[in-house]
Amino acid sequence: MSEPGASERTRIWDLPTRLFHWLLAALVVFSFTTGKLGGDWLTWHFRSGYAIASLLLFRLLWGFAGSRYARFASFLAVTVSPMAHGALTGVGRSAGECRAQRSRNAIGVCTADRAGHTSLHRRV
Repeated sequence: MSEPGASERTRIWDLPTRLFHWLLAALVVFSFTTGKLGGDWLTWHFRSGYAIASLLLFRLLWGFAGSRYARFASFLAVTVSPMAHGALTGVGRSAGECRAQRSRNAIGVCTADRAGHTSLHRRV
């Protein structure tokens, strides 16, 4: 039995979402490396690019059909501004005073939004 007041572990992100993020990170590093190496490695660089495009297509589809926290609709639930986020989640407070927050937060949503806009504008 667990002690009273002990927190239970809850998985927010499902396996497909976790795999997507880890594979995307690995493929970006691989693509960057093979791009810098050049030569015969460019074949693998292009394959890596196709794999990244496939992952992004999967994530787009999973954003509409996935689990509760993987859906894009849950992004809209974050309505607090990033500046107010620290005050609401207890930055500078003791652990007992902070309220629990699951899924993404306002700062994470803004970061992902900016990264998405930046990558779209950098396309040639």
